[in-house]
Amino acid sequence: GGHLASTIATQPDLHRDPLDDLAARYRARPDRLALAYPVISLVREYHLGSAVALLGPRPPEALRRQLSNELHVSPANPPVFLFHTADDEVVPVSNSIRFAQACRAQGVPVSLYIYPSGPHGVGLAEGWPDLRSWVDRLLEWLLKNGLPT
Repeated sequence: GGHLASTIATQPDLHRDPLDDLAARYRARPDRLALAYPVISLVREYHLGSAVALLGPRPPEALRRQLSNELHVSPANPPVFLFHTADDEVVPVSNSIRFAQACRAQGVPVSLYIYPSGPHGVGLAEGWPDLRSWVDRLLEWLLKNGLPT
């Protein structure tokens, strides 16, 4: 989910179907982007496993770079919220760190929350007291970034 959402946010026109009349009427880029432990990059050093799962064995380097969203951040991107755990064994935390760095480099507002420990996929962290505050941080961020009250 995080990879798809970050792709739409960074490359909203990556694939436009000329036969789809909705594509001409609605913006694809979201107004805000909140990501929890996302796959961002498909280049070798970040998450080759996701590249293979999405693109098959030996995906071309050019395609992996095209779908590595940290490489496509621009000032047009929406504000970003990122939550990750440092020891996530499914998606390396470097995905969130690199995306945050790319956002900062382009002047995109970004809030990055890295918790020391916790598994991938905790949801609202109801069974993880040490992680539960991430939901409060998200709500604060949404209110600060224009969520209607």
